[in-house]
Amino acid sequence: MKILLIKPKWYLENAPYKYNEVIRFPPVNLGIIAALSEGHDVEIVDEDEEEIPFHKTYDVVGITVVAFTANRAFEISERFRDSKTKTILGGIHPSLVPNECIKHADSVVIGEVEYQWKRILKDIKENELKRFYDCSKDMVKMDNIPIPRRDLYKKRYIFEAIQTTRGCTNKCKFCYLNDVPWSKFRKRNIQEVIDEIKSIKTKNIIFLDDNLFLDKEYAKKLFYAMIPLKKMWWAQAPTNISDDPELIRLMKKSGCYAVAVGFQSINQDSLNSLNVLHNNVNNYKKLIDLLHKNNIMVQSFFMFGFDNDTKEIFKNTVNIIKKLDIDDAYLYILTPYPGTKIYKELDKQGKIIDKDYSRYNWYNCIFQPKNMTPDEIHKGIRWSYKELQNHFKKVLPRKIIKYFYVAIKNPKLARVILQGQLNKIDLNKLT
Repeated sequence: MKILLIKPKWYLENAPYKYNEVIRFPPVNLGIIAALSEGHDVEIVDEDEEEIPFHKTYDVVGITVVAFTANRAFEISERFRDSKTKTILGGIHPSLVPNECIKHADSVVIGEVEYQWKRILKDIKENELKRFYDCSKDMVKMDNIPIPRRDLYKKRYIFEAIQTTRGCTNKCKFCYLNDVPWSKFRKRNIQEVIDEIKSIKTKNIIFLDDNLFLDKEYAKKLFYAMIPLKKMWWAQAPTNISDDPELIRLMKKSGCYAVAVGFQSINQDSLNSLNVLHNNVNNYKKLIDLLHKNNIMVQSFFMFGFDNDTKEIFKNTVNIIKKLDIDDAYLYILTPYPGTKIYKELDKQGKIIDKDYSRYNWYNCIFQPKNMTPDEIHKGIRWSYKELQNHFKKVLPRKIIKYFYVAIKNPKLARVILQGQLNKIDLNKLT
């Protein structure tokens, strides 16, 4: 059979977040599905990098969907269905709202598809494709996941992506992991991870794990094994890695140049209210100092729209970012995913004010916050970015000197980081 796997466009042209134009990585999930499709003719399309070949004929089209790509995914699916091609939707959004997604496709996968994909292909061949494939009870063992078919990626990405663990035991209320079937934490065999990393040609690695650091001893063993590989890598990291200086030293030795840390808020009451219990505001400085001591850049993520937030939160957050000498900052608006408990709760209260999925992208306020209007949040984000852009430009010469080792080891990566810093946000296009 001829199979087309699609990741709909994530990054819209003329969008405010300009760094997305340079920091891209391949759709690993589609590469894994392709690897499970032995004996079939498989094509992968990343719509951010290439056009979808609507003119070609396929037996089935699989589309991975998140909330903010749902509208585009539905459009793609319906266009292929018009030409009598079977379509399947899978990923976060279909797993959370399958009954909605089936209106736009022939079949919907709920949960992790790895154990049922071959059965699905068999059903297609026998013209017995089911409307739903509930994989929610099929908790995939990480060692059963094949290496993605990277040879099918048409673009040579600056960053290659890899996954060593899945799931997270934290219960942050705003996170979709509380409501999808694959939240249980699982780990891959470290030697298998190392073998895969060795097979990756590019020097730049992004870890796609939900929480690579949940098992710190596992993470240490992995990083120790990575030292001889001389890769340079980035990952999301929780704030509580500050409890383990040895872990951070091994991160550096294994090639970590930057981590993205979800600080989320400078208000402990806000963190507690949404069960972000692993974050302690009093430990933020300790973490940043430890990372800086090891020459690891800190990309921070802060979220706005908590019940405890007032208009003062923007000024206070900007001041903290400057005071703690954080290297970079991304400011998001609390965005409940459709189908999650927090979305249902807000919707029941009549607080969901926008159901256009294209705006569920973390920089549009789609609900009514408790102590601010949506417009006040948008203005606060815009003001904060303006202040921070001026601040980061002032400290950039000092940061270039501090992290000059990146340019020496990897000039191409250094150019991407610098480009992102100088051309990150178009303030005029923020809501």
